[in-house]
Amino acid sequence: MTFLIVVLMNAAVIGGPSKLYVFVQPTFDRVIECQKFVGEFHQFIYKKAAEAYKNKIEPKQIYCIEKDTAKKLIRPQGVEI
Repeated sequence: MTFLIVVLMNAAVIGGPSKLYVFVQPTFDRVIECQKFVGEFHQFIYKKAAEAYKNKIEPKQIYCIEKDTAKKLIRPQGVEI
């Protein structure tokens, strides 16, 4: 399995679709490797996710998600990973 880092952003509109930021690199073979990386670099991860939304939406939570699951989460929005 391949795991990706996915950041859930604070919703700008209550009841609206969730906003995500997906790191396509680095990838991890095991969830524990991903979790360790997130533990060490969470501030960098939050910063990059916020910058992707021009600092208008704050990051809320970081997840390590299996790549195929991440694809299902974002495919309806037309984004390829």
